[in-house]
Amino acid sequence: MKINGKKVEASVQKQKGKWMWQLANAVQGENEFELEIPKEKGISDWKGKIEVWNFEYKEHEEKALTIIPVKQVNLKPLPPKPWSDGIYKKTHKLGEINFD
Repeated sequence: MKINGKKVEASVQKQKGKWMWQLANAVQGENEFELEIPKEKGISDWKGKIEVWNFEYKEHEEKALTIIPVKQVNLKPLPPKPWSDGIYKKTHKLGEINFD
């Protein structure tokens, strides 16, 4: 993968034959991405879709809020957080290309 003409190391996660994604950091602003699909056995006849997403993480100052309920409330436990407290995550789908 290249970003703005420079090769970058991307972390890769995949399930063979099902899906794959590459994650790399880009600078804020306009960027150009280049992904080369290798000419290997089984790759040239690949069919599917490539999507490009932007994941934005911002750190916000935390504010405490206390709520006192009128009656007892049974709260269910929340799932673990995938990122630290005070981090706001926003996703944007930038585009997709279909290969038929």
